[in-house]
Amino acid sequence: MWLKKAAQYLSKGVSGASKGINYFGIVILAAMMLLTAVDVIGRYVFNRPLTGSLELTEFMMVILVAFGLAYTGLQKGHIDVDIVITRLPPKTQAVINAITNTLSLGLFALITWRSVLYGESLRVGKFVSSSLFIPIYPFAYLVALGSLLLCLVFLINLLEHLAKIISGTRAWLWSILIIAVFVIVTILAIPAWQQGLRGQVTPVTAGVINIVLLIMLLFSAMPIGLVMGFLGFIGMVYIVGIGPGLTNLGTTSYSTASSYSLSVIPLFVLMGLFCFYSGLTKSLYNTAYRWIGHLPGGLAMATIGAAAGFAAVSG
Repeated sequence: MWLKKAAQYLSKGVSGASKGINYFGIVILAAMMLLTAVDVIGRYVFNRPLTGSLELTEFMMVILVAFGLAYTGLQKGHIDVDIVITRLPPKTQAVINAITNTLSLGLFALITWRSVLYGESLRVGKFVSSSLFIPIYPFAYLVALGSLLLCLVFLINLLEHLAKIISGTRAWLWSILIIAVFVIVTILAIPAWQQGLRGQVTPVTAGVINIVLLIMLLFSAMPIGLVMGFLGFIGMVYIVGIGPGLTNLGTTSYSTASSYSLSVIPLFVLMGLFCFYSGLTKSLYNTAYRWIGHLPGGLAMATIGAAAGFAAVSG
């Protein structure tokens, strides 16, 4: 089967590249956590915060997020809801997975394209950070690079699922059918893309459609983040049109990846691992359960008590 062989060849190259940049991202993660710790100590102990630490953390977050996208995709680490699709026949699962991977591939192809354009606009405008005057455009290009590698991961998944669909059947028939459906959907979608659906669908109807699509896509085992991104993009197109919607893809992807507030998550997870392997979490839960486990609803209350204890030790 040529589809399966193509997926295997592509997977070898993408796996090596994604693993390499992910290791680099791990190094950046360690440096970011060290920078955060030094900045906090300097700020609250010596009243001397590190100049530009916020900007450096934001740039490190961009590298960390962009370089981890593809590797996480290969490891099936993106969170999804699979309680429905796993009960379906294998071929039905393959068809649904092929559809969701096509949507994911299309979304991140657009993100890659718009991130490149956003980086080019930053380069032409000579935008730099406010404190350290570091050029911003290379980091927008890194978002595009990470998105491109994730596109290849979705393409690998799509080829694998297509191979499962057409196995045991006439390959040429399935190929013609898939191509025909893609062409028809694309042609029918052109007027809607151009007009942004405005004036054709009422806001209430659009909201109901979006909620239905949300439920359908969530239970199709499409990664939750991609579901939210895809429907958010469709909603943006409906509200402001295709042009601003596409522009928003590039700017929002970068601003989300460079969010300083998200930099606390790695440290929080690290603290959780320390507590888990040291046995602290088990001791917290056992202590809480001995105190209030005998009460009605004691199991739930003990869980909340243990969580409160963990919050106290992790900050």
